[in-house]
Amino acid sequence: MIPINMIAAPVIGGAIGYITNGIAVKMLFRPLRPIYVGKKKLPFTPGLIPKEKERVAKRMGKLVSEELLSGEALQAALLAPGITQQLERSIDDLYASMEESNETVEEFLERKMTLESYLYMKTHGEDMVAALISEKLVQMDFVTLVGEQAIFYVRDGLKDNMGLKMMLSLLPDEALKGIGRQIGKMIHQWAEVHAPKVIQDMVRKEGDCIASMPLSDVAEKVEQGMPKVKEMLLSAYRKMVEEKLSSILSAMDLGSIVEQKILSYDNRELEQLLLSLMKKELRAIVWLGALLGFVIGLLQGLVLWMG
Repeated sequence: MIPINMIAAPVIGGAIGYITNGIAVKMLFRPLRPIYVGKKKLPFTPGLIPKEKERVAKRMGKLVSEELLSGEALQAALLAPGITQQLERSIDDLYASMEESNETVEEFLERKMTLESYLYMKTHGEDMVAALISEKLVQMDFVTLVGEQAIFYVRDGLKDNMGLKMMLSLLPDEALKGIGRQIGKMIHQWAEVHAPKVIQDMVRKEGDCIASMPLSDVAEKVEQGMPKVKEMLLSAYRKMVEEKLSSILSAMDLGSIVEQKILSYDNRELEQLLLSLMKKELRAIVWLGALLGFVIGLLQGLVLWMG
């Protein structure tokens, strides 16, 4: 007959292991706040995680920013073949939808963003393009372009006005260059004063024309160059990921964002969050305690029985 000790020892050991591990798991989170008897704080209050909340938040932030979402890891993920292939498909799908759409460019953009965002993008985009063209125009060397190149082109290209061509032909090259330089200076002075306004009006007029154009017409105009457009967009995406991602992540400071987010949880919310992530593992720890207690109790019972 099996002695009662052989049965009781593993059962009691398993129960003790289950209870002690269960208490240990609970003490990771509970109590949520320190408990005082008089002015003396009881040991092990609050629980380990509420007590070390700031350190846990800092470590989690560092783990996320340096390991899980590091620049290298994100770059590899964003440049993975599957992602770039999906981008290509998205561009193709967008082009296909444009071919069949009767919406204007303006209607499409207003549907995809708020009216305020669309107007801001349109106005500032036009201003940027106009400013860039104006800057390049003012920087052009009209004195050299007109004085040493264009004036001779005009003289040699005249066909309808033979009298003017003959008159210009009688002038020596240096005289023509002098006239050209003066014209170039006049053009440069005009460009400095008037070019920004004239170019801005032209760009806005062209912008309004494009905005009122049906998407199907835009698709038709870019059909021949679509492969190049797609490659340009993909190249811009790759360049942004390779060259700008690190600075973007640095500016975002993911570690600090994660840390502040964890600190914003109260202790009960943090407990629920961690339990939702580790409930199965913590439950396994409790049952592992029961199993170890059962095995140890069984071994003790065998020792006592054999002794």
